[in-house]
Amino acid sequence: QSNTDDAEDLYSTTTRNEICQLYETGQVLIGEDVCKASWFIRDTAGTATGSLKAYIRQSDGTQVAISTTVLDASTVTGSYVEYTFEFPATTMVADYMICINSEDMTNGTVQIQSYGTQACIPKLLNYARLLLD
Repeated sequence: QSNTDDAEDLYSTTTRNEICQLYETGQVLIGEDVCKASWFIRDTAGTATGSLKAYIRQSDGTQVAISTTVLDASTVTGSYVEYTFEFPATTMVADYMICINSEDMTNGTVQIQSYGTQACIPKLLNYARLLLD
């Protein structure tokens, strides 16, 4: 197994402002209470403003929970730092997604660190680390 250090961009425009991980029947988190998710985020240009939030959604996009944590994008540095978003404890069911969202950013781009080659691990580990209640 090898990890390739990669990144996914989130923009302040409608180009792409959300990255989600879908959970399906049989995955380890189904039936577990999720209360936190964290991502490694950086702003290489130093121009991000506005805010980032995290969501739990149904696969059709319907909001299930929103993070109580709001990250001020202007505080994101040029190096990857782990940022944690807290949720009210939410029991994961099949077809829920955990998402990070930049639609409230007003300028710039942030990068979300990913490790894209470990397909055998639940894909959430590509973007976030969950902490169970």
